Parts: sequence; C-alpha cells; structure tokens
Amino acid sequence: MATALKPTQTNFGPPKGRRTIENSIMTLMLVGLGAVFLPTTITAAFAMIPSILSYFFDRDPKRSQTLCIAALNAAGSTPVLLELWGRWNSVAGAISLIAQVRPWMWAWGGAALGYALCLLIPPVAAQMVRGGLQNKLNDLEKHAKDMRQAWGEDVAPEHMARLIESSAFSSQK
Repeated sequence: MATALKPTQTNFGPPKGRRTIENSIMTLMLVGLGAVFLPTTITAAFAMIPSILSYFFDRDPKRSQTLCIAALNAAGSTPVLLELWGRWNSVAGAISLIAQVRPWMWAWGGAALGYALCLLIPPVAAQMVRGGLQNKLNDLEKHAKDMRQAWGEDVAPEHMARLIESSAFSSQK
C-alpha cells in the first residue's frame, strides 16, 4: 500500500539513488573517453582553464557569464585542437603544443573576448532600453500636451502633470 505524501514532500524528478548512479556512469564514461583521446584531453584541459575557473567563480544561478566565456574559449581553442589533430595527435605533440605561446593566445584570447562581451553587453542593452523608454515618455508627454490644447486643462488634471514632470525619466534629460 502506498504511503500518502506529506504536504511538504514532492515526488518530482528521478529518485535520489538513481541520480548518483547516473552521475557515476557519466563520470566513468568521461574518464574513459579522456583516456582514449588523451592528447585532445590534455590540450583541451589546458586551453579551457578560463572556462573552468569561470564556472567556479560565477555566482549567477544561470551561469550566463560562464556560458559566454566558455563559448568563445572553445572557439579560440578550435584552431589549437585542429593543429594538434593535423600534425601530431600524440601525447608528446600535445605537450609540445602546450609549451608554445601561440596556442595559449588563441584559446585564452577567445576567453578574454567572451569576458569583455560579458562586461560590455549589459550596459549597452540597458542604455538602449532606457533610450526606448525615454522616447515613449516623450511621445506620451507630447500627446498629453496636444490633448490639453484640444480639450482644455480638464483632460490632464494638475496632479497628472506633476506626476509626469516628477518621473525618473524626465529628470534625466
């Protein structure tokens, strides 16, 4: 016979025991693939250090900064991996590639570009939204002025005019 759930209990998601088994299987698969593709794993591990660090230091629950940095870090790491696969594709080749400066510049330059985008995009987007809202406010003020001219001051009582004048957007002109 099934037991009734208490109001605070939920039965959403997989059972807790199953989740740990799935995590263990995924970990074993990743370790196995890392061992099979060892030169690629070594090169990618060093190239993706900025993404790994970003994962641990990003406090946003959605990890948007980590995604931005990791995407461009992976894009910068692609030429490095293509060079590894095209020339050596051995552990010695991976180590000699890591010892050079150019692969680091490619991989970490992509991560730096991703970090720069994370810093620059939000203020630019906020400024664009602010400009759009300012345009709407200007249109509403013009419309209210036209209404007062056409219909008289009864259309826009005094308290509404004061409300429009004291809005946050009017003070930023």
